[in-house]
Amino acid sequence: MKRILLTLVTVIYLVGADAQTDRPVLDIMLSNYDYPFTVHYLDLNNQNQQLKMAYMDVRPARPNGKTVVLLHRKNFNGAYCKTAADVLTESGYRVVILDQVGFGKSSKPVGYPFSFQQLAQNTKALLDELRLDNVYLLGHSMGGMLATRFSLMYPETVGELVLENPTGPEDWKLVALYVPIDAHYRNELKANYETTRKYQQGLYYEQHCNGTKDGGQPLYNNFHIERATMALFSIFRGLLLRISFGKFIDQQSAKNP
Repeated sequence: MKRILLTLVTVIYLVGADAQTDRPVLDIMLSNYDYPFTVHYLDLNNQNQQLKMAYMDVRPARPNGKTVVLLHRKNFNGAYCKTAADVLTESGYRVVILDQVGFGKSSKPVGYPFSFQQLAQNTKALLDELRLDNVYLLGHSMGGMLATRFSLMYPETVGELVLENPTGPEDWKLVALYVPIDAHYRNELKANYETTRKYQQGLYYEQHCNGTKDGGQPLYNNFHIERATMALFSIFRGLLLRISFGKFIDQQSAKNP
């Protein structure tokens, strides 16, 4: 009965959210969102949950025997690392790109403490599965915080640590006041595709849209922004649906013990 109710609520929610647009509907696992390389999955069993962690293992044509592990930033997934992976593989590096649990094509558990220690353990589990015991670890933004924690926990695994615009070294609460989780949740309930796009463009693309690559082409265009917005909004919407439906089931159970 719960499964039937969840299906009906999901259909109604998705149809209502996208009825006025021509945008494709993405599910919470981004199964119909194309990644630049073949996606593999690692089965994880932690915090008493069966989870899947997505990753891409990109092999060079002329290997130099070294591996670079790329850790993505918050609100993104490993797909945006394509350009870096292309450059690195051309230079002979094997490149492993993860979607951390809670991001991209990986599982989106509810009631899962997303500590950097837990994410580091998940990352180490993947490296053990791939039998990689010495890697170059490159972390971007939030991935920089994770890369730092991973290096402290598993120093023998990290040959080189590279941090690209990492968050964490500064005391962020000096410039941004703490916001309770309940307030964040209320704000997310108000979010729609347009507000998510504005958030993405303002924080991640605005300062780059006037830059150009060789040949005068923009670094980013509306295609990049639309893809990133669709992925982020679909995941947020799916998580909020799960949380809201969970509360509904709890209420029904309390009424009918």
